[in-house]
Amino acid sequence: MVLIASSVVSRLIWNQFLKHRISENMTLVYGGLIQVLGSVVITLSLLLHSYSIMLFGFAVMAFGSAFLLAIAGVSALYLFPNHKGQVGAIYGALQMIGAFGFTFCLSLVPATHEVMVLSCWLLSLISCVAIITMYMCQRKTYEVPVA
Repeated sequence: MVLIASSVVSRLIWNQFLKHRISENMTLVYGGLIQVLGSVVITLSLLLHSYSIMLFGFAVMAFGSAFLLAIAGVSALYLFPNHKGQVGAIYGALQMIGAFGFTFCLSLVPATHEVMVLSCWLLSLISCVAIITMYMCQRKTYEVPVA
């Protein structure tokens, strides 16, 4: 319930306060940084053996993930302005395949505190790599000379 609440709160904050103050790219960066901060808190919970700190870390991570999910799909569609329907369908399918694959792989390993910490860092790393890749793709579209 805490994770759902933090996700909803982050979307409300985005819609009410940040939508007109920062760019979409900076929102992605802030979301990634908040997600990494959540991973740091979850790692701290491993050292302190505290369930409440781990739950707080997951809430922080969900807060950052909601920033990423709110903007990532829209930003991905900007790369293909003439094919938004197809790209949206592919994006949704890839999102479901990624969720299934990550959950399936986690079901094969023991459910320990260490595995949860590693999986959080893996998700944060994947998010950061995706943001960097998207920036590179956007930069290439801006650098293409018009004939």
